Amino acid sequence: MAEKSTKKKKRGSLKSYFKSLPRWISFPFLILLAAVALPLLFDENGYYESSRQDAQIRDLKKEVRIIRDSVEYYRSKSRAIDTRPEAVERVAREQFHMKRPNEDLYLTEIK
Repeated sequence: MAEKSTKKKKRGSLKSYFKSLPRWISFPFLILLAAVALPLLFDENGYYESSRQDAQIRDLKKEVRIIRDSVEYYRSKSRAIDTRPEAVERVAREQFHMKRPNEDLYLTEIK
């Protein structure tokens, strides 16, 4: 009969685990690596925080671009009102529902 192995596998201890690692990796090296890597990744000036801030900067720049376009649109409208009398009349009719003395004004609601 084949003899069964009765040896139990020993649960590895921390010392045996470190002996199985390459020679240049040691416990002090791992501590040093953690002491350097953790602040680089998770500190207030770390990688994750800076990438979050970069995304926020991109969003704010996009918002500034949209607002500048809006400001330019309203500046052109303002210039048109200042220089052309027909623009003044159009704004008065459309936004303030004003009319000439001999006209009738009918307002309809679009549903």
